[in-house]
Amino acid sequence: MIHPLLYSRFPLRAIPTDERTQYYHQAACALEQSLHPTSSSPNSEHPLISHLISLINNQTKQGGTGLVLNQYGFVLTSYHLVDQFTTNHSSLFNHTIHDRFHQNHRIDPTFIACDKEHDLALLRALDLSSSLDPLPISPLPLTPNQPLHYLSYVDGKEINFHQGNIKEVSYDVKYPARTISDSLIFTGIGSRGFSGAPLFNHQNHLIGNLFGGTYLDEDDDMEYSLGTKAEYISALIIQVIKHLRNIP
Repeated sequence: MIHPLLYSRFPLRAIPTDERTQYYHQAACALEQSLHPTSSSPNSEHPLISHLISLINNQTKQGGTGLVLNQYGFVLTSYHLVDQFTTNHSSLFNHTIHDRFHQNHRIDPTFIACDKEHDLALLRALDLSSSLDPLPISPLPLTPNQPLHYLSYVDGKEINFHQGNIKEVSYDVKYPARTISDSLIFTGIGSRGFSGAPLFNHQNHLIGNLFGGTYLDEDDDMEYSLGTKAEYISALIIQVIKHLRNIP
């Protein structure tokens, strides 16, 4: 059972009152487009770079990675990067969303959606480019040995392209304070700042979200990283769509 949480009583409050209802509907439609991939998806990693952001802590100057889903500024990242926002709301104002053009954007303080169980969060960047097309999310099941690629944007300094292969598609990751169930394990590095890195298949459809650092398998002496599967990303987005369409 998936239990996404919406930490917002008045979501998207930054939108002027007279425009809000129409904006909610348009934003919901744009999110819905991501759930229905088409043949017009990006055919190389280069268009994907336009969607990449870095979530920067303005005090430490460090940050993780995230992905802009569409022109309405919805940003997918890892929940553990933003969990302090839900307990100490003022900490949100100490962070900025840094795009690939090295422009900083404020985070909408009235909208945070998250699925803590699968380490996912959806934020909204203010004043982001309106030219981004909705990024497709794959509805297809994943299989062992399936190739993937992913992009990292550590501390907003350099975008890097990585490749790997899926090892397991249903793995329970046990941390001291929690367990993240039904996760991906794949070959590839997952250093600091990689959390929130989007995972793509050969069609450049989103298939997951990296949340864990490098994992060393003692049996084969290989490095692995950990990710949340796209089905949980889609489930969170569906909840947000329902929420947007039911706001008076």
